[in-house]
Amino acid sequence: MEDFRDLYTPTVAGLGATRVRAAWEPALNDMLADPITQLLMRRDGVKEAEVRRLAERLRQARTDR
Repeated sequence: MEDFRDLYTPTVAGLGATRVRAAWEPALNDMLADPITQLLMRRDGVKEAEVRRLAERLRQARTDR
């Protein structure tokens, strides 16, 4: 398991707030294979193919700019 503690850094203002810096992001295949993600998708009636189609549309829209 990767250690993610360094992903959060205190803000200058303090007050317990944090900011997230750019960090590692899991691949779509990894996210869709996650058991919790699968349970949430099943509960919400979301199919894997729908998520993949949406991701592809977003990828295309980003390259079309």
